[in-house]
Amino acid sequence: MKIWNPLKNLHQDRLAKEYKELWTKYGLDKPETADSGFLEFQKAALLARSPLECTFLGELFSLEKFHADAMFLFNLVPEFSMAQWRLGLMYRDAEGVEQDLVKAFSFFEKAANQGDPRAICDLGMCYRHGRGVEKDVKKGVALFRQGTDLGHVTSIYDLAIEFLYGEDGVEKDEAQAITLFTQAADLGHLKSLCRLGLIYRTGLASVPESRDPLKAVEYFLKGVEKDDPKSALYLAEMYLNGEGIERNVDQALHFFEMAANLGLAEAQRILGIMYVQGKEVPIDYEKAAKLFQSAADQGDNYSRYYLGVMYENGEGVEKDELKAADLFQRGANEGHSFSQYSLALKYLSGRPGFEDPAKGVFLLEQAANQGYAPALAELGA
Repeated sequence: MKIWNPLKNLHQDRLAKEYKELWTKYGLDKPETADSGFLEFQKAALLARSPLECTFLGELFSLEKFHADAMFLFNLVPEFSMAQWRLGLMYRDAEGVEQDLVKAFSFFEKAANQGDPRAICDLGMCYRHGRGVEKDVKKGVALFRQGTDLGHVTSIYDLAIEFLYGEDGVEKDEAQAITLFTQAADLGHLKSLCRLGLIYRTGLASVPESRDPLKAVEYFLKGVEKDDPKSALYLAEMYLNGEGIERNVDQALHFFEMAANLGLAEAQRILGIMYVQGKEVPIDYEKAAKLFQSAADQGDNYSRYYLGVMYENGEGVEKDELKAADLFQRGANEGHSFSQYSLALKYLSGRPGFEDPAKGVFLLEQAANQGYAPALAELGA
C-alpha cells in the first residue's frame, strides 16, 4: 500500500456527509493534527478494517488514480453498502478494471438492498437504460421515486428528467418536473440549478408561467457561484441578446470568459468567433486561435474547422496547409460537414500533396448528404 497524505489538496465541502464526519473525528480539519490524524485514520482502515474508514481511504486512492489500491480497500469490507456501491462504479466506469455492467449492476443491487440511496439511484439507471440487466423503465422510475423519498438529490433530478420528457411510457408532467428540479436546486444540485435556468429562460408549453427571464438569471447566477461553466455560458447569451433583461455586452463578455476559463469548449469557440469577426470585441486572431485550440483539444469539431481555416490563411498562427488539412481530416472523420467540404476543396485543387480528385468528390458528397449548401452547390445539386 502507498503511504501519502492527499488531504491537503482535497476540498472538504465536496466530501460525502459520512466522510465529513471522519474529517472531524480524526482532526483532519486542523493543520496541527492533520498528519497525525491521517496516520490514525489509515490504521483504522488497514488494521481495524473499520468499514467507513476503509471506504474513504479507498476513495482517496481512487482520486489519485491508484485504482488497484482502491479496489483492495473496498473489498476489505465487502458487506458495507458504500463499498459495494463504489465497486459498482468502478466496474461501470472502467476505473482500473475492464468495464463489466453486469458486475456493476450486481454491486449496485447489493448496496441498494441495504437502503443506500446512491446505489438505489444507480440501480434505477441500470434498469432505465438496460445496463447490465434487461431494460425495465417502470422499475427504473420506481427506484428514482424511492431515492427521491430518501431525499437523494440525484434521484430527485433523474425523476424530474423523466417527467420533463415523458418518454418510454412515462407520463409527461412538466409542472411536476419543475417542482422536482426546484426541490433538488434548493439542496444545491448544480444540474438542477442550470436546468431551471433553461426552463425559465424559454418556458415550457404546458406551464405558461414558466417563462421568466429574471428567474432564469437568478438560477444561472446560483450556478455560476458554484463554478458551473454552462450556467455562465447561458447567462452570457442572455446578456448579449438582451433576453428579457437589459442588454449588457460587458457582462456578456465577462460570463463568456468565465465559461471559457472553466474549460467549456462551446464558450471557447463562441469567444474565438467573436475575436475573428470583431463582434463586440476588437479583432484578435492570436486570441481566437488559442481559444479554438483549447476547444479543439476537447474534440470540438467546429473549433477544429475554424482553427484549420486559420492555419490555411495564416491568421493568428503561422500558415501551415498540412496542419490545416489534419484538422479538417479529424473533423471529417467524425462527420463534420464544414470540415468535409474544406478538405474536399483541397483534394480537388490538385495542389502538391493533395492530388486526389476522387477523394475530393467523395468528401463533397458526404457533406452534401448532410445538406451542407456549399457542397450541394459545388456538385450542382
